[in-house]
Amino acid sequence: MEELKDEIEKVLIRKDGKLNSRLLNSEKMSILVDRIKNITGFISDDVSISRRWWHIKNLKNAIPKCYCGNDVIWNDGYSKYCSHRCFCQSEETKSRVSVQFKGLAQTETHREKSANSRRGLVRTNITKKKLRIGKLGDKNPMFGKTPWNKGLYGANNPVFGRKFPNRGLKGKLNPMFGKSPSNKVGRGVFGYYNKLYFRSSLELFYLLYWDYTNISVISAETKRFRVEYEHNNEVKSYVPDFFDYTNKQLFEIKPEKMQSNTLVQIKFDELKKSHPKIDCVMCGYKEIANYLTYIIENDIIEDNIKNKKIILTDRNLSKLRKGYKDGYREAKKHTR
Repeated sequence: MEELKDEIEKVLIRKDGKLNSRLLNSEKMSILVDRIKNITGFISDDVSISRRWWHIKNLKNAIPKCYCGNDVIWNDGYSKYCSHRCFCQSEETKSRVSVQFKGLAQTETHREKSANSRRGLVRTNITKKKLRIGKLGDKNPMFGKTPWNKGLYGANNPVFGRKFPNRGLKGKLNPMFGKSPSNKVGRGVFGYYNKLYFRSSLELFYLLYWDYTNISVISAETKRFRVEYEHNNEVKSYVPDFFDYTNKQLFEIKPEKMQSNTLVQIKFDELKKSHPKIDCVMCGYKEIANYLTYIIENDIIEDNIKNKKIILTDRNLSKLRKGYKDGYREAKKHTR
């Protein structure tokens, strides 16, 4: 191995001490590469030449072992340990930690302060009384409300025997099943236009378009239009976005890139089956492309915000202004 080490240092090692990987692919070095692989045959075949060179350079005929007996990790060099757990439990780490915290023994006062600071574990009677009084009567968030599982006892209660009652309740067992999400839920732009709630900038564009074309719509997030569908062996509920009472049309508003989504198609097909007498329409940027370019280029949205027809929070307003470019880009695609 020493002779091979000297030969590699003369031929394959650069001035900076690193392995010249370009020369390894040449035909002249094929014999030398084969010798390197043969002498380091205790390593698997998929191991790089640089790792093999480490063994030759350090004259190591085996993979280093951790103190637990397992092979150590290779990461541009061998670690001392096979895992993070062995590193934490090693004597080196223990001695380092003991030196770091040496002489920092807590006094009785410090112990008492740290015990009282443990939130939810140690509280004085005065603190407990304050917390109790602060949740009495109408100050309690559940004041005047009925628990969703009221009257369900024992095995009839879906959360009976569960360690974490509010986790993993799916389908009809979920207390939110069949209910529309809160108006504060969602990552997109949400707000009000003429007292109609919208959950995305595209829904706002459609509300502006319908107002411009004298089409009156109402929210379709009601029990009347709610349907149930099955996906992944789970029963779920779904409601469309808006309803045109005059023309008897239900609108589901989705960008074109989401309309081909499998789950979206399942929900929309179930909507059409449940309401055969109503025309169910899925809309995107394509249907209002010309109008969308018009309202963005003429600052129609900003005028409606000033007139307080559009009501948004400051955060949603900044999101909407950032989304102008995306909406304008999508509209331009369909107006070519």
